[in-house]
Amino acid sequence: MRRCPCWRRANQPGASGLQLDRLHRAVHSRYLPKNTSSGKLIAVVFLGASLSGAWMISVGGWLADHLHSTDVLVALGQVGNTVSPLMGTAVVVITILAFLPVIAMNIYSAKLTTLTCVDSIKHIEPTRKARILAILFVILLQLGVALSIQSSGKGLSVLGIYLVVMLYFLVPWTSVNLTDYFFVRKGRYAIPHFFMPHGNIYGSWGLRGIAAYAIGFISMIPFFYIFDGVEQREVYVGPLAKALGSIDIAWLVGLIVSGLAYYWLSRSIDLKHEETVIQHIEKTCPQYTTGDKLTKPSMPVLSESAVRR
Repeated sequence: MRRCPCWRRANQPGASGLQLDRLHRAVHSRYLPKNTSSGKLIAVVFLGASLSGAWMISVGGWLADHLHSTDVLVALGQVGNTVSPLMGTAVVVITILAFLPVIAMNIYSAKLTTLTCVDSIKHIEPTRKARILAILFVILLQLGVALSIQSSGKGLSVLGIYLVVMLYFLVPWTSVNLTDYFFVRKGRYAIPHFFMPHGNIYGSWGLRGIAAYAIGFISMIPFFYIFDGVEQREVYVGPLAKALGSIDIAWLVGLIVSGLAYYWLSRSIDLKHEETVIQHIEKTCPQYTTGDKLTKPSMPVLSESAVRR
């Protein structure tokens, strides 16, 4: 999988899995035909990502309101047992089996991230041994974190705070990626150069993207509103969030500021040179064609006999 040049670090064994939903989309969408409609693809991704979460939130809200339970599996078991004594057990077993593909995908994502982080410091070959060691490391790390959270007695509080903070970290990153793809380079990339450690047109680090990310994230801090829903307490409230009545708009600030900052910093990118390189690649390797070429439609060439007819 490729990396956006706005962040690029050359010679990576895999794409970073910082955003699991992005990785899940990439894993499935990369097998689609090249002529797949971008509008249909965006619609399917949006509906799949939103509806899959919406129904789970609805079920969780209903269970919490009617059963006053914070454990989803226990609540599902109780609901199933009201129908039949064995129904509750069956529902719990099916739910656990449904979780397995998601868990496997998340471990896969974390494994790629681990290999990428190590390769950024010292080059490694993504061999079978390296992948197995990375998977074992991820599993042991997850087990250690889970046991630590459980022993603290504040598992749900830690999880809720973590998800909010993760959102804050991911919003500027997403904004820079989208701005680069839709407004700066407009889908035109030299894909082979993503994997060239030397002599590529993007360089080793995307300083513009990193700078835009930092600007966006710093601008979000005064708008942070981190609330512990389990213990019903405010963990951190930024001064501007407090002035707005504890309304969390940090994500919106980061989205706008990071995108505008990156667009402004990208004015110095030599897009004409990049386009020249891309066109050369497309002539020699058509499978690497990206985006839509802005070419004028050519007029049909008519022979002299055809004109006379």
